[in-house]
Amino acid sequence: MLGGDDGVIEQIAFSDVRIGEPVNVAELKPSWSTVGWEVVRHPSHEIELSRQGWSITAPEGFSVLTEVERRLGNDSKQSALQAVYSDGLATVSVFIEPGAALVDPEPAQHHGPSSAFMRQVGDARVTVVGEVPPLTARSIADSVRFVASH
Repeated sequence: MLGGDDGVIEQIAFSDVRIGEPVNVAELKPSWSTVGWEVVRHPSHEIELSRQGWSITAPEGFSVLTEVERRLGNDSKQSALQAVYSDGLATVSVFIEPGAALVDPEPAQHHGPSSAFMRQVGDARVTVVGEVPPLTARSIADSVRFVASH
């Protein structure tokens, strides 16, 4: 993955690939301890963002995998809309939080291959997070529009 300055952000190389052979499940375990970790699953249900009045333009080559509405936390009654896009390698999520204000806008953030960008669209906070360069995260966030409820 290359950044906006064409510098390498992340690089993956394989030295041995065997297609069609069984996978040893033990080799898939993390190399760090997960003792004490808790998996938290927030309920969600599928929606169509366009029916909610939202429009998102994904980068060329990306297609939508899912669109859901989910609660933001265990005690929260506030929910967010989420669209997940992928090009087959990278995945990016767009979160739309109606009624949430963006307090301190920051430039696009990135750490390794992951980037995040937030902006305000009307009364909603839009957050884009994924395995894309910072400029791509920003362009996706800039494409989010509230067009009207259908």
